[in-house]
Amino acid sequence: MLNQQNKKRAIIRFLNGEMTLQERRELEIWINLSNENLQFYNKIKALYDATHKELNKIARTDEEWKLLNDKIRQQKKR
Repeated sequence: MLNQQNKKRAIIRFLNGEMTLQERRELEIWINLSNENLQFYNKIKALYDATHKELNKIARTDEEWKLLNDKIRQQKKR
């Protein structure tokens, strides 16, 4: 079976939707083999979700600042 680092990478690839159907099936089988595997998956997923949620906030903030700056520039032109 995969080592811990490779398991993390596999889970992240799964969460990113980058796995083939066969790879997903293999990961799902591994997750269901033991409660320890399920806990490991849930831990990585929680970290992934928290990280991506924060990144999405940052991305939206940058986009909102850009929109605000564009509106300010348009107002100044008038």
